[in-house]
Amino acid sequence: MQFINTRTCTPIEDLYLEVWQANATGCYSGVASVDNGNSLATLDVDEKGVKQMTGGIVNESWLRGAQKTDAAGVVRFKSVVPGWYTGRATHIHLMAHDPTSAERLPNNTLATESTANHTIRASHVGQVFFDASLLDKVAKTHPYSSNTQWRIKNEEDAVLMQEGDTSDPVLQYVMLGNKIEDGIFAWMTIGIDPEVSTEVKVAASWFESGGRMWRKLWH
Repeated sequence: MQFINTRTCTPIEDLYLEVWQANATGCYSGVASVDNGNSLATLDVDEKGVKQMTGGIVNESWLRGAQKTDAAGVVRFKSVVPGWYTGRATHIHLMAHDPTSAERLPNNTLATESTANHTIRASHVGQVFFDASLLDKVAKTHPYSSNTQWRIKNEEDAVLMQEGDTSDPVLQYVMLGNKIEDGIFAWMTIGIDPEVSTEVKVAASWFESGGRMWRKLWH
């Protein structure tokens, strides 16, 4: 993905982009919920009386990551096509951290001055989607074919429709081989204003001792 400054029409260098997505059966790591397909975690209360979920899937971080853009404003990830869950079309979450306050911690997580309040500062929060014909092929392959959650079409997804009013949120792609199992290469150019800094509530955080979930965040 390439990020362009909408004020100057130039690439944005040293921007931290965080991404997260569901696995083939529509489950996220790091958060526990029946809706998420995995509610295994323990309700806990810390020394300040703050309720939180710990253990189980909250202690896992697969299909989540962050990278910093290069001089061309480009960031690269190697992943899998996400699965789907009831009520949502297949998508990947994106969050561009506020470049003036994002700090990389020793455990390779990101923080800002508001992290202690279970919020962070972001210049952009959004989702990207996939071509419908590609998703039809993916849905027929294992392990996606074992996903029993209700799959909706792109044109039925409220978030895609909202983003589509002002942009094209569907990734471009090419096949890397003759069959879908060989993988794809997908890309997109996104324009953002890096001077925007919005407070975003987080569902969970990652510490040296593992994950802690503060609130339910859907979709």
